[in-house]
Amino acid sequence: MKKFYTLSFILLASLSFGQFTDTFTGTGLLSANGWTVHSGTTALSISAGALTYSGITPNGNKVALVAGNSEDANKSVGTAFTGVAYYSVILNLPNVTGLTTTGDYSMAFGATTGASVTSLYGRLFLKTGSVADTFNIGIVNTSGTGTLATYLATDFPIGTPVFVVVKYDKSNNTADLFVNPALDSTEPTSDLTNATGTSAAAAQIASVCFRQAGNATAGTGNVEYDVVRTADNWAYVTTSSLVLKTQQNAISGLNIYPNPVSNGTLYITSNSSNAKYVSVYDILGKEILNSKTSNNTVNVSNLKSGAYIVKITEEGNTDTRKLIIQ
Repeated sequence: MKKFYTLSFILLASLSFGQFTDTFTGTGLLSANGWTVHSGTTALSISAGALTYSGITPNGNKVALVAGNSEDANKSVGTAFTGVAYYSVILNLPNVTGLTTTGDYSMAFGATTGASVTSLYGRLFLKTGSVADTFNIGIVNTSGTGTLATYLATDFPIGTPVFVVVKYDKSNNTADLFVNPALDSTEPTSDLTNATGTSAAAAQIASVCFRQAGNATAGTGNVEYDVVRTADNWAYVTTSSLVLKTQQNAISGLNIYPNPVSNGTLYITSNSSNAKYVSVYDILGKEILNSKTSNNTVNVSNLKSGAYIVKITEEGNTDTRKLIIQ
């Protein structure tokens, strides 16, 4: 029994609480499906039909970026990453309209979340390939004087979905690109590494973003994205199984404190003033507390010292956090 509790604690402690999967099961505007607009005026929308990639079976639709449109949107990763962060996505170009020979980026990590996202990291670039109806994929760590995207020489054909993983490491301010890596495997050597951006490393990674820029003939182009996943580990963003990775609509601005708790009162706040429903689970997965916030607080004085999982629900959105009681 002692070994079982020890293993349970290790598994609990190793969970990644900023991870999420979005397969775009909704319809209509992206801003009505858990994403927040932070720039531009032309609405990003969810387009019917999923992108197919061998080994991954999406269960929703896709996001379609349109050449010439300008709206950008982001989604909170939940608990901000303060070390290594990964995002993966299936992308497809129906055509090369709007792409240029120098390229532009249409997806990235954000240092903030919500209505203002200006610092972007691990920026995913696309440009026209060396032959007709193909494109190249590149990466940039951040922004700054002399920033230059690094591209793979491979010409990817339009109309064929590609699986991409981007890794950003704030410890050395670098971004790595992996294209069509093996699913359900350990992290390989990246296809590209970029550190040309001279802007300071991110203090944290708080969101993942889509970006539309330029015009109908010179910009980010027409790009379709599907199955967006973020995590602080390789395994989560490259697993073939989406069954256990259903979307958690991360609560914007969610914060729980103090953590550890020593005085019996846990504070839970977010960008919304609405009440939050709270469930607390022990290391065996048993629910031991079910409550509703009152003045942004929850009474946890009856919990024994140890590690717990807190599940918070607000207006249909759900997020989880690790909690320590002293």
